[in-house]
Amino acid sequence: MRVAIKRISKAATTRWGWLGGKVVPLELALLCQVNEVRCTGVVEIVEWHETTEAFLLVMVRPHPAVDLYDYVSKHKRVKEPLARHIIRQLINCLQHCLKHGVLHRDIKLENILINPESMDITLIDFGCGDYVRSGLYKEFAGTPEYYAPEWFLQKQYYGEGLTVWSVGVLLYSLLCGSLPFRSAKDITEKEITKFPNDISRNGRDLLASLLQKNPRDRIKLGAVMFHLFFKYERGPNDGVGSPLYRDGV
Repeated sequence: MRVAIKRISKAATTRWGWLGGKVVPLELALLCQVNEVRCTGVVEIVEWHETTEAFLLVMVRPHPAVDLYDYVSKHKRVKEPLARHIIRQLINCLQHCLKHGVLHRDIKLENILINPESMDITLIDFGCGDYVRSGLYKEFAGTPEYYAPEWFLQKQYYGEGLTVWSVGVLLYSLLCGSLPFRSAKDITEKEITKFPNDISRNGRDLLASLLQKNPRDRIKLGAVMFHLFFKYERGPNDGVGSPLYRDGV
């Protein structure tokens, strides 16, 4: 088993949580909480240690694996079958996290590892995460290019709405090879109207549903997997590990 060790400085930590009656960095508390019941696709924490100056988190390091940003950069963009496979896994991970009271808040290509052989993913880095709450979040944490319009317009957001928007940005990046928005002005005002010719009608419709500017009109996380984008006939080349998955466009 390969591991990755993350050091969290006590002096630099501003957000804390509880773990077994002990005050620990919130990231550690969240990681342990989502690992109370294992979910394939969520990074596994093996153990942790405290020193006088820091906490050391020991996590399983999938192998082989590269982050999704590097994978997409190498292949320019990915085809719809692989995008489906990735988003299916990601939705499962996010639903698991929410079910166990954790909001990730930093869904992006760089925080997802992919095994280039099996195409299985691992969601990592809960450093921007928080506990699930029913009310509004009124603090920024994450990556601006993946943040929802309501944050820039109202400085507040609901956890599920932010999560769905971030999934939309990620799906667009997979299929199109670039971020859909580059600035707060883009996020709040720009409408996406241009797509590569080979993106299906269902793919475009799902992107539109995920990237609704008004959070009330945005598709719910639990409904994503029922979208027609995921209802398709499997062809002879439509399987994990096939050329259709591996080749860029």
